[in-house]
Amino acid sequence: MNVWELRCANINDYAMVVPSELDLLDGLFEIDGRPLDWKSIPIVDYADSRSRGKHKRPVADVATIGPGAFVLSRRAFDVLGAFLGQFGQLLEVQTAGGGEFRHLYNVTNLVKCVDAERSAKSASGAVSSEVFYDLNVPRGPAVFKDPLTAAVRLYTNDPGRELIERLSADNGLTGIECGVPRGY
Repeated sequence: MNVWELRCANINDYAMVVPSELDLLDGLFEIDGRPLDWKSIPIVDYADSRSRGKHKRPVADVATIGPGAFVLSRRAFDVLGAFLGQFGQLLEVQTAGGGEFRHLYNVTNLVKCVDAERSAKSASGAVSSEVFYDLNVPRGPAVFKDPLTAAVRLYTNDPGRELIERLSADNGLTGIECGVPRGY
């Protein structure tokens, strides 16, 4: 069975979600496969490094907040939330200025499926290009993380990819894709 990286579309095409510096320092957005417990709803904003006049990047339905995590618009939550919620937390965040509520997707479904011995590694020893244990990959539609790459990658399998791509296409969602895992 194939394993696909579940990720946001090219970050050069869409605005990125940016948490407050204080929330980052407090570790509120440490997305590594562990459940998060927030005392209050964090406020996030959208950053656009190319924000010169009319050339602002649009906000996608699924926007990156960093490696291994993304934020869903209300529409994306309505379309994908029931499926994604089976494999992690959908935590409310609020956009700056009293804006709308969105949901951070924190995958807590950890599956040991990366073969550390056969995978390529960076100079620091971190897995940079995965080889998977096929027998450990879930058979039904699933979203998961591996403990070795949990801080930087989300995965889905063939049935999960088919479901996500169908729901996204049928509902015109922007910003989400399933692709071959990229080295980091």
